[in-house]
Amino acid sequence: MKINETGVFKPGNTIPGVGTIPDAADVLFPLSTNKPYAEKPVFTNNAYFILKLKDVSKPDEKEFETQRAMYKKILTSLKREEALQIWMEGNKAAMIKGKRVKIKKDVADL
Repeated sequence: MKINETGVFKPGNTIPGVGTIPDAADVLFPLSTNKPYAEKPVFTNNAYFILKLKDVSKPDEKEFETQRAMYKKILTSLKREEALQIWMEGNKAAMIKGKRVKIKKDVADL
């Protein structure tokens, strides 16, 4: 086994030296200096990786200010999508309960 360091990187689904991890946020955000290791190894690019948080850096304030509008648009879009998903699930449950809809196959099975 070899030990590599990624260096500081921005949050996202791509980790330098590791690759793209679809659920990277779920793996990385719970890490802290008190709990530096991920719950389980990450599998990507036909290899397993054990992730350890070494250091956290603060964002560059100037860079943040220049991209503030973009971050706001992304966050607003994510919140809208989340609200729509919750509303659709609520309607689906109500329609099933009221026997107005019968689901024969789950989307995951398609």
